[in-house]
Amino acid sequence: NFTVPEDLSAYDGVELRVKGDGRRYKLIIRTSYEWDTIGYTASFDTTKGEWQSVRIPFSSLIPVFRARTATDAPPFDASNITALQLMFSKFEYDGKLNPTFAEGQFELPFSSIRAYINEPITPRFVHVSSAGVTRPERPGLDLSKQPPAVRMNKELGSILTYKLKACDLY
Repeated sequence: NFTVPEDLSAYDGVELRVKGDGRRYKLIIRTSYEWDTIGYTASFDTTKGEWQSVRIPFSSLIPVFRARTATDAPPFDASNITALQLMFSKFEYDGKLNPTFAEGQFELPFSSIRAYINEPITPRFVHVSSAGVTRPERPGLDLSKQPPAVRMNKELGSILTYKLKACDLY
């Protein structure tokens, strides 16, 4: 349980890094602090003895209440995650049994649980700065000792000079 809800709305899902034991587990994500409520659930299989990364897209989560699909549940809200739960359950969904379930001890070591964004990531903005760039028209400047952008300023349509003058307005 999280003390304060986590906002993962900027992400596409959750990635688990687990060492499998050949069994099927569930990831349950909760969006309410109430005890007996809907959990947004996805099952995943593990490979015995192997570390693996398991990606669970938020879009694949099934709203479940006591191992039954909740058809009247509100849509999953990634901006209000109150708890994460890993479960080894006898039941899948709607009365179906987990084919890998066996009574007794089990172990699912994990090294990380993180939110992920699908690639490629499209930047929302690009910051362009002239900080640290030498003024290309400065008297006595030895262009041969300057970075390529400064040496090529004239070929680039004097973009550095224009940008530096624009910055000087502020």
